[in-house]
Amino acid sequence: MEAAGRRPAPAKETLLAAGAAALLTAGMIVAWFGDDEDWWGFVLFLVLSLVLLGLVLFRLLPSRRAASGPGNPPARVGVVVGILAFLAIAVFWTGFPIALGAGAVGLGLAGRERAGAEGQGALAAVSVLLGVVAAVGGFMFLLFG
Repeated sequence: MEAAGRRPAPAKETLLAAGAAALLTAGMIVAWFGDDEDWWGFVLFLVLSLVLLGLVLFRLLPSRRAASGPGNPPARVGVVVGILAFLAIAVFWTGFPIALGAGAVGLGLAGRERAGAEGQGALAAVSVLLGVVAAVGGFMFLLFG
């Protein structure tokens, strides 16, 4: 039975979360167990990254999607999250660029859905671009960094 007032996550967010979680887990396994095995660090940062991914996709995204106000709230917040994701590449071993990048992509896609009525389609596109660059860059650094 579904809790009162709670809706299930849309399929897009669930697929985005599943893909990002798989990318995150695979990349972190390669990064953390390439040379020396640090189980505690791996578990700590994997859990933190997955929690961050869940918070951004299943808490922040729905709240921004439902928000009203001037402009396009998902697109604006998506750019901020995308910038944070891009900056998080400096600490790529944490997995945060992938978690935040997936959130920026989700927010950007939600912003694109609203761009027809509220404008700022370019801002939504920038959010998606920043998210993809951060997630892919973070993954590549995990593999080869």
